[in-house]
Amino acid sequence: MPQSPLRTPWVSVLTLALSLGITGCQSDSGSSDSIDAAPAETTEVAATQPAEPSREQKVVEGRLGMLMEEIELCEQLGLDPVEIAALNKRPLYTFNETEVHRYLQFLHATQPDLRTRVKTLARKNLGQPYEIYLLGEAPFETYDPQPLYCLDRSDCVVYVEHMLAMGLGSDWPKFFGLLQRIRYNSGQIGLATRNHYSEADWAPNNSWLVTDISEQVAGDGVATYPMKVDRARMLKRVGGLEVAIPVESRVESYVPFEETVRALPELQTGDLAFIVRGTGPESLWVGHMTMVIRTENDAIHLIHSTPPVVKEEPITEYIRRSVAQIPDREAAGKSRFYGFKFMRLNEDALDRLVELDGPDAPVLSLPSGARLQMSPQAKIAR
Repeated sequence: MPQSPLRTPWVSVLTLALSLGITGCQSDSGSSDSIDAAPAETTEVAATQPAEPSREQKVVEGRLGMLMEEIELCEQLGLDPVEIAALNKRPLYTFNETEVHRYLQFLHATQPDLRTRVKTLARKNLGQPYEIYLLGEAPFETYDPQPLYCLDRSDCVVYVEHMLAMGLGSDWPKFFGLLQRIRYNSGQIGLATRNHYSEADWAPNNSWLVTDISEQVAGDGVATYPMKVDRARMLKRVGGLEVAIPVESRVESYVPFEETVRALPELQTGDLAFIVRGTGPESLWVGHMTMVIRTENDAIHLIHSTPPVVKEEPITEYIRRSVAQIPDREAAGKSRFYGFKFMRLNEDALDRLVELDGPDAPVLSLPSGARLQMSPQAKIAR
């Protein structure tokens, strides 16, 4: 990716300081007239024992020190610190590809903790417009001629996948490769190998990335539902594909909304909450995907892409609103809210992926089965 020319450090410091309004500070000691009026011995003491810096001065010095550290880091990464400062102020969904590349380089260098990065990214994308059915396999297939990524809009799955891939990938090539590895079974791009079913495809095929902890966090409160997955029928309906895939029978665990209080102490930032919906206990499925954030006040929030934009809300508010809708939805014969499947974000996800794919991870392939040749920069092996 092209790099921006660097400015001199002090020009960068001054520009950043001006933008933050921290270039100067009034002293608490008063005007120069008061100093002239002071006794000579007081003036002598002041000259030999400078006054303790004010709290405001300490804040300014601390912020300038942080700016200098960020500027030095930007220079090491070949980034323009003024551009990075501007990106830090903008919503993520306004970035182009080059800006995503540079921002991820800086973010990964300054926030080494995966969960912290995911929280930063998730909140930086608040307000992103919602639109369903955004992604496909273009230009490699025409059954679903949508692109392989989207930065300015999202639906619930697109949002979660992009935030996780950016949290894991330290630049554009790594992000793009990891996004496809998350979206497709074993990284094979194609409508037939896309992870269509959240609980039957997405979670099992991304076991390197997440672990189902529903039974663990619910304890005796866990519930189950049967599921028949007819992929052949679905693929014929959505893409006109004729494929021979046997119907799969599964039993899935979930946490009924009445038992959610059991799970809350166990949830961590970066975990996922799949929303279980259905028309009855024998007809349930995952109908929505959200990200979990543990706030500074130790509350559990959900961040998710839902009409009209990506939003953050307490999980208790999501439950309250969804439960209040149950009578009307049941009366109308519509699916309604039953509970959650919780997925733990594996902090060693990249190491697990290297174990699966080898040193060239993430390994991607085309619908034909041919290996997709990625840039060497896309490799995540360390």
